[in-house]
Amino acid sequence: MSTKRAVIGFAVSAAAAVIASAQAGQPPVNMAVDKGLWQLTTHAQVSGVLPPQLQQQLQSMPPAERAKVQAAMQSAMAAAQREHVFKECMTARRLSRGFGSGYQSAQCKSTLVSNTRTNFEYHKVCTPRNGPGHTETARFHRVDPHHVSGTVDVIQTGGGHAMTVHETVEGKWLGSSCGGVKGTQVVK
Repeated sequence: MSTKRAVIGFAVSAAAAVIASAQAGQPPVNMAVDKGLWQLTTHAQVSGVLPPQLQQQLQSMPPAERAKVQAAMQSAMAAAQREHVFKECMTARRLSRGFGSGYQSAQCKSTLVSNTRTNFEYHKVCTPRNGPGHTETARFHRVDPHHVSGTVDVIQTGGGHAMTVHETVEGKWLGSSCGGVKGTQVVK
């Protein structure tokens, strides 16, 4: 799972949780941060083993092909653990929807754990028909109107094996104008 996907997963799940709280008759609460251009910096740690079905697929490949796939997987794991930086234009509309545009999926269910002016937490469980499922828990804390910190923990399971991603996220406000940034932009 890529770091970018985990961050985007936060945005989507946060929105779904806010929608769910609104449907339950609870007014959504926005984290008390300033609108405008934000920079998010993420660091991930990945651990665990491949699910057995992927290990079997690798073993059934010719040696040269298996070596290429293993090298690509190692490269992808190293890339996921590097620092990633994103810029996001946080508008009143995006903030009111919980940091994302959101969608509901038959395969994923989000539960809002906490949504206050200083803390936001959700838990998401995804159980696809084909392939391994995963759980995701994100916790974000407003340090002040210009800083947020948080973690995203993802556990992907399959065949009795688990792969985990622990990601730290630091957000800082860059200014009230988003310039040319619309939505989310990858910096590095």
